[in-house]
Amino acid sequence: IGESKIFCFDMTVLLGQKNHKLKALMHDNRLYQGIDPRQCVELFRIAHDLTQASNTQYIATINEANLHAMHEKMESPDEFRSLFEENIVLE
Repeated sequence: IGESKIFCFDMTVLLGQKNHKLKALMHDNRLYQGIDPRQCVELFRIAHDLTQASNTQYIATINEANLHAMHEKMESPDEFRSLFEENIVLE
């Protein structure tokens, strides 16, 4: 629950655009280690939708085990492709 709260707080700060001009939010893989893969998938769905709507960017470093676990929980291969593969800038 604590990691999810951090995600929500950080996303609120990014989208609120109060007292800063940052247009990107970055999380390290450590944030996702304590979260169930199904919940991680939902966080990435939310991040994708909100950043697309607000012209901001969500940057995440994810280890292979977490990425694989999330891939198994996706509704379809197309969803994985649209959330991850089509948005990879550096591998």
